[in-house]
Amino acid sequence: MKVKAVKHWLKLNRTLPTAKLMQRLEARLRGHYACYGVTDNGRRIGRLYHEVCRLLHVWLNCRCKRGCCNWAKFELLLQRFPLPTARIMVNLF
Repeated sequence: MKVKAVKHWLKLNRTLPTAKLMQRLEARLRGHYACYGVTDNGRRIGRLYHEVCRLLHVWLNCRCKRGCCNWAKFELLLQRFPLPTARIMVNLF
């Protein structure tokens, strides 16, 4: 799951209800961490997490006509629907 793929996926699924969108994005992130969360890859999957949060904020902000999803409201949304943070799942050493 690369950043471009997430951007494309968010574009296709931007009309979903917020709860369902967050649930599906959570599942995609968990799958990515399970596959790529190996030793010495923590920085990359951590950067992916931050880019996904940034893209999600942009797309949710575009859904509103007035840009009403500021960063404070987005943080409240992440508290209600938390995304899994990046972590190493498999230790190769």
